[in-house]
Amino acid sequence: SQNLKNLSPIRDLVRLLPPRCEVERLLRLFFAECNWQFGLSEKWFLASMRRIWEQLSLRCTPTCSLEGGCPACKEEINPHWLVLLFSMLALVPASEQTVEDSTKYFTAAMTARRVVDDILLASPVYSTSESAVYGSVLSCIAAVLLAIWQGDRGRLSEAWKLIGQ
Repeated sequence: SQNLKNLSPIRDLVRLLPPRCEVERLLRLFFAECNWQFGLSEKWFLASMRRIWEQLSLRCTPTCSLEGGCPACKEEINPHWLVLLFSMLALVPASEQTVEDSTKYFTAAMTARRVVDDILLASPVYSTSESAVYGSVLSCIAAVLLAIWQGDRGRLSEAWKLIGQ
């Protein structure tokens, strides 16, 4: 069963996050230098981020059978949240991170968007759940950030397509 746990696309995305201290550094930079354009609540976001770190600290028990029997399996991070988080990381100014890291976070955000789409296709009832409705708002905010990332790189057509989705 240990190998099956590693097949979760959400857990694969989480593995793309840098260490916690680096995420926190990048988020401080985002809020200090970028957030004036978006007005995201730093207090709300950082409180939510603390809950994410708590979820990530949970580990499967050795007897877990992937049927939701352990705390780690019961708590899955909302993929919409990952879209927003990776979008924010991607927008941190180039003076504070490498082009490769920014591109890696952008790609992870787009991958998380595809995971959301896959979940909605596989389980249409998810689209009306409370977490999906709340999550959709996060994905809409993230779409703006991703479009700005593309626009900053001269990919205006792709930015418009992203917003149109």
